[in-house]
Amino acid sequence: MRIRPLLASSPGGVALGLGVVPDHEPPSWPNERGTKQFHFDLAVDDIDAAAHECIELGAMLPDQQPGETWRVLLDPSGHPFCLTLAANWG
Repeated sequence: MRIRPLLASSPGGVALGLGVVPDHEPPSWPNERGTKQFHFDLAVDDIDAAAHECIELGAMLPDQQPGETWRVLLDPSGHPFCLTLAANWG
């Protein structure tokens, strides 16, 4: 696996890295088994605008959605991630 830093803060702080796994099999959505490899919930000001931007960047919008306050998208590798309203996160 190759690790590529994506985001890092000051020394000793939080860092986020992404890697490439040969022969990767993405999880399914919906996932009846509840298994996840990783998961991001992203708080946004406008779910529809953020979803549109994510789709323009290569994400896919699956037909099955959990409701009005969350939007599930799939990254180009098939990993699900969620958008939700920042106002609901206090």
